[in-house]
Amino acid sequence: MAETDITPILDVTSLAVRYCTTPHQIRKINSENPSQLPPRFPFGRRLLWRLADVEPWEAARVAAAAAQPTAQAQPSEKGRRGPKSVAAKARQAAAAAIRPAGVL
Repeated sequence: MAETDITPILDVTSLAVRYCTTPHQIRKINSENPSQLPPRFPFGRRLLWRLADVEPWEAARVAAAAAQPTAQAQPSEKGRRGPKSVAAKARQAAAAAIRPAGVL
């Protein structure tokens, strides 16, 4: 009898556990943006993935993320948007009261 390689198959629940999410979220991603998931193993309407396909797909995603330079947050030149807080108004009023007349 010849030995055959049996590749583990992941269903929606197994893939959800692997990615720390819910099966509902996996189904939603599959219907809205399937490129965000590994390539499926075609088996009727069931959502199945071969572990042999999932692992290289994950490695490629990690390598692509590592190759992209990370964008560091730049401090905003405009400062805070929106109305000033009560504390900020009080600080501004106190500073204006301390300033001598004619000095900005």
